[in-house]
Amino acid sequence: VLKSGYAQFEFIAYQPVFTVCEGDDAAVIIFARFIQRKTGRSISTMIAHFLRFRNGRIVELREFMDSFHTVKQLLGRELDLEEH
Repeated sequence: VLKSGYAQFEFIAYQPVFTVCEGDDAAVIIFARFIQRKTGRSISTMIAHFLRFRNGRIVELREFMDSFHTVKQLLGRELDLEEH
């Protein structure tokens, strides 16, 4: 999956904006920007990572992003949500 993602997108930015650490847990908000190679579209999004560490290693990672907003950017248009 990652290999396919790198083939389809050129990653321009992946920058931490906010980080909180407490014990073995951490939360990071990331600003990401990438170019869709096929269309040349620039996509910007915020991603939230929640991590748990044990013995200095990541043992759990959960990631959330505004996928609806990202899909609109990928398509280059608003999504029609009207009921048919």
